[in-house]
Amino acid sequence: MYRNLLYHIVFRTKYSTEAITIEHEEILYRYLWKSIEEMKGKLYRINGMPDHIHILCDIHPTISISDFLCKLKAKSSSFLKVTF
Repeated sequence: MYRNLLYHIVFRTKYSTEAITIEHEEILYRYLWKSIEEMKGKLYRINGMPDHIHILCDIHPTISISDFLCKLKAKSSSFLKVTF
């Protein structure tokens, strides 16, 4: 079976707080890349601004988009709180 579904995901920080600094974004992006791979997804591009992130990825068909986003946002939020 062949499938090719790419998702452009954008999510913001809580209250649009500028929490993603230039010094921390590479570490955060690598963490998100690892998290996406752990959920059997494939990251194509990631970038962002201090208050939001853009992700272009493929999501494995065994996981729903809402579950994927819920897990990814929870992981990234806890990572930022613990690390920075």
